[in-house]
Amino acid sequence: MSDFESQTNDAIDAWYEKEAQEKLEEHYYDYWYSDIIEDYKDEALSSFFEVNENILLTSYTAQIEAKKLIVISPSATILFTFTAIETAIKHILLKPMIYGMTHNENVAELIVEKFLKQSNVNSYIDLAFNLVKKATELELKDAKTTNGKSIKKEIVALSKKRNDIIHSGKLYNKSDAEDALMILEELYNKIIIKMLEHIGFTISNKKICRIS
Repeated sequence: MSDFESQTNDAIDAWYEKEAQEKLEEHYYDYWYSDIIEDYKDEALSSFFEVNENILLTSYTAQIEAKKLIVISPSATILFTFTAIETAIKHILLKPMIYGMTHNENVAELIVEKFLKQSNVNSYIDLAFNLVKKATELELKDAKTTNGKSIKKEIVALSKKRNDIIHSGKLYNKSDAEDALMILEELYNKIIIKMLEHIGFTISNKKICRIS
């Protein structure tokens, strides 16, 4: 074999090796890379709940206060109930999903706080549901109450009552307060617990834990 033929064969071998490597990398990206990213997000999301087992405590504390006040001041019950709803959405549906994508709890907290200050209830519920769907493939936007009403619409309606109390001093009755507490329970049972169970967690004694 002449030097020219040898050099030509070496060049062809090098070209094929380069092509094979590129195809391998392309195959790796197309079929495995996305799975690695998904695994990373799943692990980050799970680790968040493992470290923050008491993250619903603020919401539960507001719920307890809301129930205490229902006889004394139904309007105050509505305020505390909405606080419980808002903090539950923030701590279970928003912050963990952002953490799962950033793997940084401080960054997740900053993003959530900034968004909540700049957005209305409808917007941040939509964001929460969209993030849950992106992170877990679980669809929550059509979740219904036991009576067949949209939980999202019920929360948005309750936010208007909350605003009426804060900004106009409007007073509501015990029936309104009971309805508010019912919406909170529906959020816990039809959305929060459903989402947690979807990723292998549940709530026991007001703490988040893995399903055994």
